[in-house]
Amino acid sequence: MKPKKQGTKTKKGFPAAHEGAVEQMVQGLRPVKAPMPIGAQWFCWAAAMALLTWFCLSRISLRDDFQSDLSSLAYDLLVAFVFVGAALAAWGAIEASIPAGESKGKWKVRGAFLLYGSAFLLFVLFLPWDMVNYPHHDLHLSCFMTSLMVGVVAWIGLGLILRHNAPLKPLKVGLWAGISSFLLGLGVCTLHCGSHNFAHVCLEHFLPVLAYSGLVGLLGYRWLCAWKQKPLSK
Repeated sequence: MKPKKQGTKTKKGFPAAHEGAVEQMVQGLRPVKAPMPIGAQWFCWAAAMALLTWFCLSRISLRDDFQSDLSSLAYDLLVAFVFVGAALAAWGAIEASIPAGESKGKWKVRGAFLLYGSAFLLFVLFLPWDMVNYPHHDLHLSCFMTSLMVGVVAWIGLGLILRHNAPLKPLKVGLWAGISSFLLGLGVCTLHCGSHNFAHVCLEHFLPVLAYSGLVGLLGYRWLCAWKQKPLSK
């Protein structure tokens, strides 16, 4: 393409140099596909996480006292709080990952934290626990590792949705996604492990939600905002 003279104007009335600069800028751009509605994205996440939970429990089995635990309202509420918290945090992360929606989802993540804290209080105040037989563990994998494996798979699944939305604050979105994912890991451990040891439940069930969420939020920062590093094609 021949460069147009500096002083000439195009048919649209713009200086030729300006139009040439705009043409060079848009050459590498492609049409952007609009993301699915937030509700549809969350539903896809919920279906995938239900399948993941079923798959994990079919491989590692339910806790031995699961049937008797179902008769305990405190245990039922604990499990419900954990899974509802995971769902709320996921919804908040999806909302915040949409450009111009960075300030949304805060109350959902706060609600997830409130449910997480309430689940811990239910364990401390209303469920039987003791201080013996730790670190004895009858399971093949420690709950710390079980939570890590379930949470990482869940975080990658949610991250694929968030990444497509091109979040402008990927660190915050990644952290919120981590809270959702490792709450799911906590839920699987609660259904799988029948330990009543106080230290075990605190260190291997509840603590990983905080520790792993911060870790994946930092490590996944560049992955979630990879769209920023893509240069325009020449």
